[in-house]
Amino acid sequence: MEHCETHWQELFLAWPKEMPRRGVLVTTFGEQIPFCGFLVSRGFLFIERTTPDSIGGRAAVLPYQSIAGLKFTDPVKPRAVEAFGFESAATDRATPNATALAAEASTIATTQRR
Repeated sequence: MEHCETHWQELFLAWPKEMPRRGVLVTTFGEQIPFCGFLVSRGFLFIERTTPDSIGGRAAVLPYQSIAGLKFTDPVKPRAVEAFGFESAATDRATPNATALAAEASTIATTQRR
């Protein structure tokens, strides 16, 4: 299984119990598939559609590699998505790039004053 496939599988396996198992799956084919339930297997995701598609399909089996994104259709609390591995960014710390840019700007300003 490729790297991103593993991450999608891990995300669906870690789905918090307090969150409804529904949303919109965005595929690499450009489809947006509303779902109201899912099952996880090693290489595939089984999703139950909210409504049948144009030819009557009520469920779909997709390989993880065809998943491009996931939209939540219910309000999501930040604590709930921590189960997916997300964490809050520290607002009081400067990023390494911002620190380096500030140091570079200070050096340039000092050199220009001379």
